[in-house]
Amino acid sequence: IPILGRIMIELNIQRTRLGTLTITAAAIDDAFGWILLAAVSAVIHGGFQLFIVARMALLTLGFVLTCWFVARPILIRCADCLLHRGNRDLTVSGLSAVLVTVLLAAAITNAIGVFAIFGPFVLGAVLSDRHAFRDAVGRRLREMVYALFLPVFFTYTGLRTNVGLLESGFDWMLCGLVFAAATIGKMLGCGVAARLGGLSWRECGCVSVMMNTRALMGLIAINVGRELGVVPDRVFSMLVIMAVATTLLTTPVLRRLLAEATGTTPSHRPTTTDHADHR
Repeated sequence: IPILGRIMIELNIQRTRLGTLTITAAAIDDAFGWILLAAVSAVIHGGFQLFIVARMALLTLGFVLTCWFVARPILIRCADCLLHRGNRDLTVSGLSAVLVTVLLAAAITNAIGVFAIFGPFVLGAVLSDRHAFRDAVGRRLREMVYALFLPVFFTYTGLRTNVGLLESGFDWMLCGLVFAAATIGKMLGCGVAARLGGLSWRECGCVSVMMNTRALMGLIAINVGRELGVVPDRVFSMLVIMAVATTLLTTPVLRRLLAEATGTTPSHRPTTTDHADHR
C-alpha cells in the first residue's frame, strides 16, 4: 500500500474514485495476505501435524480476540493519554511506549509460532480508527521508516537475491512464466471484479494495473517463505524479479491508460513525506 499510494500521489489520482476504490481493495487484499501468511507460517512451524497447527490457530485466534475485545479499550485510553494535549503530538516517552507495545505484540505471535510481524499488524488494525493517534505515530516514525528501515529491508532482500542461479535459458523461461502468471492472474481477477462492479473497461484496466503493484507486501511474503524453507533460492530470485518488475511497470502503464482515458497526461507531483500523509 505505501508504494501504491506514492504512485497515486505522483499521478495525482489519490482522491479520485479510481484511487479510493483501488487503495481500499489493496488494503483488503493486504489484510487477507497477512492472515494467509500467518496460516502458512503456523502450518510450517507445526510440522504439518494437525494437533500442533490447530493449537497455533486457536492461540492466534485468542490473541486477535483478546486484542480486539480486551486490549482495545485499554489501548484507546492509553493512546489518548499519550497524545500531547496542546498539539496532539506524540511525546518521546509516548513513542517509547508505542515501540515497547509493538515489540511485545511481535514477541507474543512469535512465541505462538506464527511470524512476528503478525502481532504488530493486529495491533495496528485494532487502533486503525484512532485517526489522531495514527497520524501522530506516523509523523514520528515515517521519516525513520523511509530513511532507515525500508532501505535496509530492500538492501537485505537484494543481497539475498542471487540472479546468478538462473543459469540456463530454461530458468529464465520459468521466470518469465512466473511473471506472466502473476500479472495475468491479478489483472484478470481484478479486471473482471471491477467490470462486475460497473466500471468501464478503461477503468478496469487502471484498477488492474494498480492492483498488480506487489512491492512491499510481496517482498515480505517472499522473504517469509524463504525463512520458512518453502521457497528455494532459485525460486526466491524469480519471485523477487517478478515483484520488482510488476511494480516498476505500474507507473508508465498507468500513465498511458489515464492519458487515453482522459485525453490528457496526468500531472506529475513530487512525492514527499508530507504527501505521504494522505495515503
